[in-house]
Amino acid sequence: MPLGFILLTGFLLEIFMLVAVGSQIGALLTVVWVILSAMIGMTMMQDGSRRAVLGMQHVQATAGEDPGLAQVRIFANSTILMFGGILLLLPGFITDAIGLFTLIPPVRALMIRSWTHSAHWKVYATGHGYAERDVQRVIEGEYRRTDD
Repeated sequence: MPLGFILLTGFLLEIFMLVAVGSQIGALLTVVWVILSAMIGMTMMQDGSRRAVLGMQHVQATAGEDPGLAQVRIFANSTILMFGGILLLLPGFITDAIGLFTLIPPVRALMIRSWTHSAHWKVYATGHGYAERDVQRVIEGEYRRTDD
């Protein structure tokens, strides 16, 4: 399905929902909701960027977990929060519902867990970013050198 078709369909659904809900609760409450959700979205985006910075600093002090994987989880959590904030900034009830859904910590944890398992994250932090960990196999056996 082309991206343009998906965006146009989403846009039309948002307009339909705004008109339908606005006719039930009134135009003033609809405008108040759109402004309130935009303010929540801005706060989520700021919180997501702040969590990313503080989380990366915390990874340096944390022991016991792979620092590369911990950074990926922190980055994913912050990205989900910022994405939810962007959705809340857009006027409409469908995008607001999805954006509010990303506020629930267990939902974010489930999303991160499913993404990291599906992508088979095996990363480690290097001085220049992330690199895939080299997999080394040990083959046990006997060795005998014979000099002829």
